[in-house]
Amino acid sequence: MFAILLSMALAAPASASQTGTLANPTKRCQAEPGHVVLTCVMWFYFPGGTISIDVDADGGGGNLNDARWLLMQRNSFRTCEVFYKLKDPAGSWICHNVPADNYSLRNEAGTATTFHQLGARW
Repeated sequence: MFAILLSMALAAPASASQTGTLANPTKRCQAEPGHVVLTCVMWFYFPGGTISIDVDADGGGGNLNDARWLLMQRNSFRTCEVFYKLKDPAGSWICHNVPADNYSLRNEAGTATTFHQLGARW
């Protein structure tokens, strides 16, 4: 069973840029000064197999898992999902046996953050 985090309506303007190579896409979502960003999403094609997901975001401070990332196929099927603490340092996770398809990698925070950094490697 999956828990659902609700995004707050006060999400503010953010600058976002997707970079990297076809096999190593990255994206950074940065809040404008004085604002916050709660969600960051990047899209890419994955040829199948094992994928490594890299995520970083600022904020948090409590002991709760106050953020999550999820890798979703184009049909909205959740392939991998991890809840984590925003206060933790940047993390990297591995997903095995992932089918070839178009994917979105989404990072969501339950509290205010000023940036999200996403990456996928294979």
